[in-house]
Amino acid sequence: EAKILELALKTLEAEGVAAISMDAIAAELQITRGTVYNHFRNKEDILLALAIQAAEQRLSIFEHAVMMRGRPRQRMAAVGLACEYFADKFPGLLKIEYQIRHDMVWEKTSVERQELLQQCESHAMQCVTGVVRDGVASGDLEIADPRMIEGIVFGLWSLVHGGMLLELTSPSLSALGIRD
Repeated sequence: EAKILELALKTLEAEGVAAISMDAIAAELQITRGTVYNHFRNKEDILLALAIQAAEQRLSIFEHAVMMRGRPRQRMAAVGLACEYFADKFPGLLKIEYQIRHDMVWEKTSVERQELLQQCESHAMQCVTGVVRDGVASGDLEIADPRMIEGIVFGLWSLVHGGMLLELTSPSLSALGIRD
């Protein structure tokens, strides 16, 4: 399975999603098509498995950021830097995460892998939520209603993912003078 995913990621980065096929993977790895299907039900499931790897990698970086010493404000800044680090170091994995969100891809993937991705994302959100809660408890962040914490985390998550998605897909950013 690891060899299939490694080859799929290389193919995706070099040639795009259209170049990934069960037949091409089997031929390149010199295995039968059935062997590929023993691990993945289709190419969309391969993409989702790669997205899970991406989410696990990001989660590892987040966990490191939230465990650092310092005030909650510094730890939240570290999470922001972790997002940028992930995007810069793993651009191929970041693209896959966005590609699997399309209904045409997502609907073809296994429920088990969908749940794994959702668990990784949920854990990452919980890491960030913990830092925000620490910020409120320490006085670094003042909010009137503690029930707003999840909304704050969702807002931060949305801004980061939205910005990264635009950076990856918008041809007009450079025309606006936005380069980094």
